[in-house]
Amino acid sequence: MVWLHTDRERPSRAHELLSTGFNLVQVSDSVAADGLRRFHLWSTSSASDAALQLAAEGPERLETLVLEAPSSADETLLSQIKVPTLVIFGTRDPRSTTGRIYREKMTTCQFVLVYDAGQDVSVDRPEAFSSLVADFLNRRDAFIVNQRSTLINP
Repeated sequence: MVWLHTDRERPSRAHELLSTGFNLVQVSDSVAADGLRRFHLWSTSSASDAALQLAAEGPERLETLVLEAPSSADETLLSQIKVPTLVIFGTRDPRSTTGRIYREKMTTCQFVLVYDAGQDVSVDRPEAFSSLVADFLNRRDAFIVNQRSTLINP
């Protein structure tokens, strides 16, 4: 899985390439040069626009797309994305209703709210986040959120 994020103290390889004039397809080419022809892409909120652009421009390179608390996006762009996508928001994130727009506009989108998490779901509830993402990566189209409450994912 490739992680696209904006951490100012530890810039990702993708951000290093973007800052030197590479576009997203070239970033994907760089990942392929490292031996990954197709990959799973996980993006945090501040990098979600870049991840969506990559999914629209190079869908053949992505196995799946995981968006953690993504920002608002152009609805026309969302409707073009056909990559299996998991959108995760925390219930304490005031922007969580944005996930409904993703689900409505993207035919391959699963939208999940994680109880008692804010914008940084992977930090606030790492056990729930990793469980959801692992299940999604393993089952993709068959992914269905557990309808029962559990200790890990209440």
